[in-house]
Amino acid sequence: MATGESGKFVPKKGIKSSVVWNWYGFAATDVKQETPRCNICLKPIAVKGSSTTNLFQHLKQRHPAEYEK
Repeated sequence: MATGESGKFVPKKGIKSSVVWNWYGFAATDVKQETPRCNICLKPIAVKGSSTTNLFQHLKQRHPAEYEK
């Protein structure tokens, strides 16, 4: 996948009410934006509805320096 290799993903559509979206995006082929991917390690993160809990937990556990920002 070309977008995954470069670490560049399509940003979240609409209102980004959480700062965590600065570290996540979506594959260009994910038209419905159902599976956010980490811009740092490119890993897809499971989310339930619009919850950002798993996104914050991934940052905290895998990228603590970024989480502190």
